[in-house]
Amino acid sequence: MSDFEPSIVVPLVAGIVALVGGLLLVRYRRSFFDETAKIQRGLVGRPTSRAFERLQSPFWIGVVGVGASGMGIVLIVACVVAFVRASAGG
Repeated sequence: MSDFEPSIVVPLVAGIVALVGGLLLVRYRRSFFDETAKIQRGLVGRPTSRAFERLQSPFWIGVVGVGASGMGIVLIVACVVAFVRASAGG
């Protein structure tokens, strides 16, 4: 165990953050979309914002959340595998 590399910790933390952030995006996608649309209306005006909103939906925010969660899972699994290899001395 003396060969443990602390560089395993950084991707592990990033994986946990990506997993939790992705799950939160999936859970609160509707409110996230509503707040984003409200900010967008303030920046570009209501008529232009309506044109953009037709192309957007909370579904796509959920897709991004699922992707972030998937990346988090991949990072966590890779860190566990690296930790096991470092612990085994291989």
